Amino acid sequence: MVLDSPGPLPEVDVRTGPAERDDVDALRSSWPDSRARVQRKWSRLTEDDLGSIDGNSQHLVSRLQERYGYPRDRAERECQELLDEIDLAARRTAAGPDATKMPSGNARAPGSPAPQSGTSRTSNMPEPEPEEGHRSQGGEG
Repeated sequence: MVLDSPGPLPEVDVRTGPAERDDVDALRSSWPDSRARVQRKWSRLTEDDLGSIDGNSQHLVSRLQERYGYPRDRAERECQELLDEIDLAARRTAAGPDATKMPSGNARAPGSPAPQSGTSRTSNMPEPEPEEGHRSQGGEG
């Protein structure tokens, strides 16, 4: 009896954990834009270095260790900071240009009624009487 194959199995890198594969994917997916950011942040990286990194965060960590003499934990931390910056920039871009603006003074909470045109926003309640000793100017003195 021969079973039909469901197709090729996905490639799995057994040297890295799931989080590291996500980082590789995050850097690789943004690599054309991130490459310039990497070069600005770490100017000692050469064009050959950037070509060999090619969006792989573990390759970036290795190059940072080589070019800057960073211990592995520092290189990984700096790489993670870059990934966080890239993620933040991507979220801001996805949210649109108005996402970082504060609402105008005319904004209202979702579900709250719209103000009626022609009416004032002040209360119809009368002004409270001034307390004894706090009389308004121009009154008795």
